[in-house]
Amino acid sequence: MDDAEYAEPFAHQASRASADHAASSMHGSHVAAIIVAPDGRVIDYDYRGESFLKAGRVLLTRARQLRCADVNLQTAFNAALKETSLSGRNTNFLLHAPDEPHKRFSLTLTRLRRPLADADRAPANPTADVLCLVAPLDGRRIATAQQLMDFFGLSRAEARLARAICHGDSVEDYAHDQGLRLPTVRTQLSSVFNKTGTDRQAELVRLVAGIPVVREESRAEAVQGTAEERRGKS
Repeated sequence: MDDAEYAEPFAHQASRASADHAASSMHGSHVAAIIVAPDGRVIDYDYRGESFLKAGRVLLTRARQLRCADVNLQTAFNAALKETSLSGRNTNFLLHAPDEPHKRFSLTLTRLRRPLADADRAPANPTADVLCLVAPLDGRRIATAQQLMDFFGLSRAEARLARAICHGDSVEDYAHDQGLRLPTVRTQLSSVFNKTGTDRQAELVRLVAGIPVVREESRAEAVQGTAEERRGKS
């Protein structure tokens, strides 16, 4: 995927927090959270969603539209997106990279809050934006970034790295996906080891795996207002 094809949907990095918030409130161990409009246009994503789209092995963007890397799955995705956006019913199906059919991911589509109609305007569009959650089938649940920050005093960047390690990412892959220099990531990992009292990745994974995943009560649909405000300002 070239740089011209892949582009951030919003001007500010901070916008990614809305997709991260939506995913955290609805799914314990997501790989990628991507918010799309009813027509499939990518609106927002969290940091893992960004990496997922950049890799382009399972999902990718073309002309800012969310596409399945396996073209045989596109019709099913389009139908699921339409169903969820119109009816509000969650839809689920499996994804995989074209060359790795046995490495499967679940895709869950969840409708976000419908836009509110203004009494002085026409009724709101009956469709609504959709949150796409992509998760591995291994069922792992990893402590939230906020939990790791609270328990061990990690920075947000360190917490993200720790969670990525627990999800099975290598330091090299994480650096590549995040566009960071490998020495920078190794320095972050060294800090994570120091703050958590561990000295190996396997030990870190065991430590984090023992933390019960407790999420603050929140609503993913709150994201919709934020996204709408950004679109209104663009």
